[in-house]
Amino acid sequence: MSSCEYKEYPDSDVPEQAIYMTSAAAATRAPSPTGFYDVNSVAIPGQLFRYVVDPVTNRFNISLGIGRSGISLEGDVNVNIVLNADTVSKLKTSGKLAADVMVLPATAFNLQTSILMPSGSSTTSFPLSIDLPFLINNPNTRFAIGVGITSNDRKATKNLNTTIVLLNTSFLFPVSNFTFAANTTNPKIINFTNTSINGVSSTWNFGDGSAVSTEKSPIKTYSNSGTYNVTLTTIGVTGDAQKSVKTTSVIVN
Repeated sequence: MSSCEYKEYPDSDVPEQAIYMTSAAAATRAPSPTGFYDVNSVAIPGQLFRYVVDPVTNRFNISLGIGRSGISLEGDVNVNIVLNADTVSKLKTSGKLAADVMVLPATAFNLQTSILMPSGSSTTSFPLSIDLPFLINNPNTRFAIGVGITSNDRKATKNLNTTIVLLNTSFLFPVSNFTFAANTTNPKIINFTNTSINGVSSTWNFGDGSAVSTEKSPIKTYSNSGTYNVTLTTIGVTGDAQKSVKTTSVIVN
């Protein structure tokens, strides 16, 4: 059949529309799939990330996506959002989730019960909105929750209709740390190396009255020899609510 020919397909040959959770697809079909929608690291600027921290409302919002498959995108789709309360317990019993993983308590989050996917739209999303103070009050803890979708308008794809969110609160807490070394030809030039973890931004106070630096790993030239108290402040994903400060004496020859 040439590119100019037209062939009409019967309706029965057109793939049926279906809906699925894009977040479930990311968890199970990613290059290194874990089966879980992991939220456990600081977002990298310029890349897609899975959460947004709202310091005004004290919410930690995890974005969960819904997609529509099929040739046609026509028709509104009313999607029900449901909690799969026993999914986490079953995964722990089967050994697929570690015993120390906690079920995210219902009092700690908000979840809407439905969303409309308008005609012509291939994707939509909704937030799993978690109480930020609750997470901060539970450091170094892993929480899991199962969120699923159903619809009377379209079939939900099996194995992609539920997202298991696995959240590790450890990354909410920055740890400030750094090393330093004098330049081999000019000892008044100090190379600082930022080795902090879970940091979003940093500020350096070099202890000599000069302006602070926001470079990640700055090079500082001191005017005079002496001992300087250098302070590195590391800000995490929650902003000033959680920050880490380290001060070290630096001897400049």
